[in-house]
Amino acid sequence: MTPEHKNTKYAVLHDKAALEELMRSCGTPTRIAKRVGCGRSTVVGALKKFGIKCAGYVADERTRERLRLN
Repeated sequence: MTPEHKNTKYAVLHDKAALEELMRSCGTPTRIAKRVGCGRSTVVGALKKFGIKCAGYVADERTRERLRLN
């Protein structure tokens, strides 16, 4: 596949470094999908393609307090 035929709508999902940075900043595939504007399954597929592991569940501060995780 030549670069001009790549799906450029979600170009960030074709760049491993950019995808790793999104995973660090967003924490979950769902949050990445919301930021990029695509579906969660599209993000999960890109993560699998590059062998990037999900960081796991990322709770906000209020949820952490409610679950007494702090």
